[in-house]
Amino acid sequence: MRIGIVADTHGNEDLMMRAAAMLQDMFEVERFIHLGDNEGDADKLSSLGLPHIGVPGIYDSDYPEKGDSCAHMEDIGDFTLVAIHDLRDLGRLRGRAFHIVCHAHSHSHTLAVNLGKLFLNPGHLKGEKDRGNPPSCAFLEIKEGTAKATIVDLKGEVLSEMEFILPKGDDGSNF
Repeated sequence: MRIGIVADTHGNEDLMMRAAAMLQDMFEVERFIHLGDNEGDADKLSSLGLPHIGVPGIYDSDYPEKGDSCAHMEDIGDFTLVAIHDLRDLGRLRGRAFHIVCHAHSHSHTLAVNLGKLFLNPGHLKGEKDRGNPPSCAFLEIKEGTAKATIVDLKGEVLSEMEFILPKGDDGSNF
């Protein structure tokens, strides 16, 4: 399964659609996750004919009222994935098991393993440059106990990538 991940579009639907089309054409993603700011932008991804989900960001007007629905959790293969906008939303998930955290908010792409979890921030699609960072997006390939995260620019050039192998017997509960 290959999942395209976009974030921090802030209403820049043209840039988001350019990135999504590139992820679909070059990397053959099978679905999309939009990590907020603006959650409504995620609806435009339906025009590509692939399933998608979106989570609200802090600039979405109903963000404070969404509570636990600010986080999306699902099992994909051997992994449990969490999609959130702000890392502070992880506090809503105490006591729940997961392996991969897709997050946004900083407008800066990152890949890291922390506390036995893979953390992926795809960067932003707000504009040609924001907070000193060019636009970027990501895709996550999950198969047979392995998750490979790749961050790319809008030309599809790899900016960063990391492979995360699920340790045998890891139920994701060490958070």
